[in-house]
Amino acid sequence: MKVFFFTAILYTSQGYSARPAYVAGFLLWYLAAHLLARMANFFLEEAYLGTLGRLLASPHSPAALVVALSLAELSMALPWVAALAVYARLSGVSLAGLGPEALAASLLALTGVWGLGLSLLAASLRYKQVGSFTEMLTFYLLLFFRVLRARGKVTLSLTHIEHAESLGMGG
Repeated sequence: MKVFFFTAILYTSQGYSARPAYVAGFLLWYLAAHLLARMANFFLEEAYLGTLGRLLASPHSPAALVVALSLAELSMALPWVAALAVYARLSGVSLAGLGPEALAASLLALTGVWGLGLSLLAASLRYKQVGSFTEMLTFYLLLFFRVLRARGKVTLSLTHIEHAESLGMGG
């Protein structure tokens, strides 16, 4: 699925000077989606596996466990990000020209996503059913914050969905 979305970005952004930004935006979304999905369900998965008690009895604080989990999840997603970046390069998109400002903005965005992940983690401890909300949130971030599409290439159905949302009739 990720390769399908990524290929859609590569081909719908042809001819735009911001094409590398679209590609970098998708890669950032990919990292964010992994981080959100894992953080929202971390303690619930451990509880289902029966290892939560042992994990919480470890000498490490829950905060240290969450930080370690976040870094581990990002490092597990990085090979896919690297593979997609190579695919983009082979398709004629170079991310090298984005500059240090783009890297700083990406790190800032990941910090914000980590904060959102902490909120989802807290919600999962209280309500225990945030998995579907997390999935909806990640695809909402992808579709409605203009990462997936280039200017002027919005489908009619997506335009209607956005219009319904702006009127307060959606989700």
